[in-house]
Amino acid sequence: MLRKKEGVNIRIITSDESSNQHIMDKLERNFEVVKIPLKGKYLSNRLHDKFCIIDFEFVMHGTYNWSRNAEGNDETLATALDRDFVKKFADEFMRLYIENQKL
Repeated sequence: MLRKKEGVNIRIITSDESSNQHIMDKLERNFEVVKIPLKGKYLSNRLHDKFCIIDFEFVMHGTYNWSRNAEGNDETLATALDRDFVKKFADEFMRLYIENQKL
């Protein structure tokens, strides 16, 4: 929240599913949020990407679910400062953002 108060644009993309509803109001009050609908024949396919890009210079990615439950799980979280590598994540973020933004 501190960075947002300093004028940093923070966008969040998340899966639009019931397990995320408990936090959705708070996220939407504080950040720009794009929700990705469930897909597939049984609507059981979800956004499963987990990454965070900071200033187009740093990326964190892995299986880590960014939730309290993740603290007890065996999770991975890798970081990278390589600009070309970070750009690949930024491109994927923008693709998801543009394709799912409500107009």
